[in-house]
Amino acid sequence: MPTKDERIRTIGARVRAARVASGQTQTHLAGKVGVHRTRLSAIEAGRANMTVATLYGLADNLGVPITDLLAP
Repeated sequence: MPTKDERIRTIGARVRAARVASGQTQTHLAGKVGVHRTRLSAIEAGRANMTVATLYGLADNLGVPITDLLAP
């Protein structure tokens, strides 16, 4: 079973992959979601937790189902 830190890193990597695939910069996506760019950078690097609201905002603005970010 993955640890909490491993799960956070996995979700962050999925956010980054979806952002790159969508052609958005960290600054642009962070602004749309309502977080600072450095916070988004930390999320993508797996160094930060996020709220459920931020997770939904990321999924919505990346055009992916939230389950794509959370799938095991």
